[in-house]
Amino acid sequence: MPVTKQCERCEGNYLVAPRKANDSRFCSRACQQAKKAVVKKICAACGKEYEAWLCRAEHSTYCSMKCRNKGYESKALQGYSKRCNECRGVKSLSEFSQVFHRGKLRYRSKCRACLRACHSSEQVKERQKLAYLQDRERRLDKNKEYIKVRTRELRAQIINSYGGKCVCCGESTLEFLAIDHIFDDGAQHRRESKLRGLAFYNWLIKQGCPKTFQLLCHNCNTAKAFYATCPHKTDAPTLKHGVNKNGEAMRRHVYKLRIETFAAYGGQCACCGESALEFLAIDHVNGGGSKQRRELKRRGVNFYRWLKKQGFPQGEYQALCHNCNMAKGFYGECPHGRIKERAA
Repeated sequence: MPVTKQCERCEGNYLVAPRKANDSRFCSRACQQAKKAVVKKICAACGKEYEAWLCRAEHSTYCSMKCRNKGYESKALQGYSKRCNECRGVKSLSEFSQVFHRGKLRYRSKCRACLRACHSSEQVKERQKLAYLQDRERRLDKNKEYIKVRTRELRAQIINSYGGKCVCCGESTLEFLAIDHIFDDGAQHRRESKLRGLAFYNWLIKQGCPKTFQLLCHNCNTAKAFYATCPHKTDAPTLKHGVNKNGEAMRRHVYKLRIETFAAYGGQCACCGESALEFLAIDHVNGGGSKQRRELKRRGVNFYRWLKKQGFPQGEYQALCHNCNMAKGFYGECPHGRIKERAA
């Protein structure tokens, strides 16, 4: 049967086992520590006795914040003064601001006027600007990492909601899949909504993954964009916008130039061996494709012409299918490489 005892610290009743009743003095460890760690002192402002922590007893002067404020006001009124370390002037304590230092409220070494002058100086502004820029870079790096992780999480969620594989060829590798606008209005939708990447994935989830979108691999999606249909559905793809005679003639010229270009680079994907011309793209082996295109101001057929004029340089460029090229661009490597390593 528990025994009721009174705590020597808080004077509250508590229960204790009979075998410990003779030795028990406190209701909790906090009361035990408090009893041992406090000393009695007299407040310098009100004259009342109060308990102070033993570790702070040497610096403790007042029993409360109210008494502390009264004490400092009385010191300032009684003419207590202090020398400023900046201007070396002897001034009243009211001219100095206060700060907590080593557990005690103390007056600053510089007066208020000198502190204001220091904070408004050009050196301080430069230091603050540098600190802001460094912190901004840190926050941007942290934000980029969050966007990268969050984008991949939402992308995997959306791909699963759309079936997890290409509706055209059945490709199910996550890195090879893309969201396709079924009615071919992707460019218009991006211009109007200004949605890209993470913002687009968030919008899809809020809309409940609309049925106007479907899942295609990068090969099928790119072929559908540049040609009216995917080669998986027909053997004779035609240019989507080539409706007049001039357009058809240009289409045949471009097709011939593409055949010549990719024949010079092996005629198939250097990674997976895909040989369908509609699925192939020129890849920069060491990266930097976007930078070079901006410098040359050449894209598409103009870039093929530039390659032909340069004699189809080897070593810097290679042929990759759109799946391998996109995976290398977005993830740094193609999944086919990991598969080959596991097989070896």
